[in-house]
Amino acid sequence: MTSPRAGVVYAAAALLAAVIGMTAVAQTPPETFGEEVVVRETSVVALPPGGGSEAPAVEAMTVTVDGLAQRVTRVEKVLEGKRGDWHFVIYLDPRLAGARTRFLASLALAQRAESLAAMGTVEVLVAEVTRPVLVPTDSWQRIEAALLSHALEAKHRLARGTLAAERPGWDLFSDRLDLLLETLEGRGTGGPRALFLPSDGLFSMAKPEELDLIARMLAGSGWVVVPMPWTEQPNDSSAARLTEFESWKQGAEGRDGSAGTRRYVIDFGRVVQHLRGTADSPRAESAEVDPQVVALQALAGPTSGLLAGRDGELRAALSSLARRWRVWFQTAEPGDGEPRPLEVQLDGAPLEAPAWFLSPKAE
Repeated sequence: MTSPRAGVVYAAAALLAAVIGMTAVAQTPPETFGEEVVVRETSVVALPPGGGSEAPAVEAMTVTVDGLAQRVTRVEKVLEGKRGDWHFVIYLDPRLAGARTRFLASLALAQRAESLAAMGTVEVLVAEVTRPVLVPTDSWQRIEAALLSHALEAKHRLARGTLAAERPGWDLFSDRLDLLLETLEGRGTGGPRALFLPSDGLFSMAKPEELDLIARMLAGSGWVVVPMPWTEQPNDSSAARLTEFESWKQGAEGRDGSAGTRRYVIDFGRVVQHLRGTADSPRAESAEVDPQVVALQALAGPTSGLLAGRDGELRAALSSLARRWRVWFQTAEPGDGEPRPLEVQLDGAPLEAPAWFLSPKAE
């Protein structure tokens, strides 16, 4: 038989155990659920106002994404007396640009191979061709050779009766731009990037909402788009160079076709000075834009790009790219994968820059 005193001891022990158990439960942290938010540094390219080129103090810059201020960490000139950080993609699609347009645009870009190489690397892609025509390179000779080769091919196709211009209706135009977006995915990430897009524009009116969404995706991914509805005939020196290259290529079968007959080292200082020589020139735009290329302007605008259909316009576009600042800022990830409005300001005044920012969503 248990004594009354033993019963009291057992009761006290049971009470103490219960209290200890309750305390242990109270001290156990509650289980939490949610995604880990990582802050990373990214950048956007912005065009300095007027003829200014010196990078400003961080305190003078403001970057907002969806109206929320981001922390600006540094500001640098993209091109400063050395090879720049641009990644250029030249995208050739026979369904967007006829043989004449591809011929003229390729030849115009080949003429500027040295400038493009001084600003960064160049990659040449042809729609629905698995491998790049030219892998990313900063060799101006390889850039020139790849573009001259394509110019010759397009010229020969034109002589055989291929359509000089290709102006698809909206449905086909939209499909080709969707293919372009897929092709660009993962290219040029981590740095400033620009897309040169020979195109004859549209035969029929675009659907503004759908075109705006494509432009947002391009801008949000950091692409500055330079559509090229090229119409200007090549100058004498460019035509002569093409003839020289064609003769050399015919006698160079089976050999490296990357350099043609000219070899020298880029003088970066001279090229940079030349590119910035048009800094004070007005943006070269047609007084009356052909309605068939209005869609190309709508594609370029949100990316802070320029239409380039002739020599003066291409000079202005390259000058715009050469003069830009790279503005670094911190942003939270992951996002929702949707483009958000982006604005860059200097002392409260907005600067030309891609108008959208795309933060990758969680896997």
